[in-house]
Amino acid sequence: MGKLINPRLRSATLVETIVALIIVLALTVITVTILVQITATGYSSRMAKADALLSHHISVLKASNTFSNDEFQEGELMVKKEVSYTERNRKLIQVKVSVYDLAENLIRTQSIICLTE
Repeated sequence: MGKLINPRLRSATLVETIVALIIVLALTVITVTILVQITATGYSSRMAKADALLSHHISVLKASNTFSNDEFQEGELMVKKEVSYTERNRKLIQVKVSVYDLAENLIRTQSIICLTE
């Protein structure tokens, strides 16, 4: 059998090991908390697509001056246009454009008032 050159090995004590584990645990908790907050309040790509779709359809609506109730699907999103006359003036039309997902959950909506001639 071989002899050990240095019979005394340095090692961490139990207290040092527990302190290191507590530090790692605290950093993990802080990281997970920040990650959950970021994902919960994040601006998703679905909302960005809905905003772009909404602004596109409103600009087309203003340019064409054709007002009718429509509903159509673009990709995984559905756009609904609801046209109604205002109560005070029949020349003013309120158009509500809403974007839904395929499960009929409202993502974004915007109302505009247009003047008809």
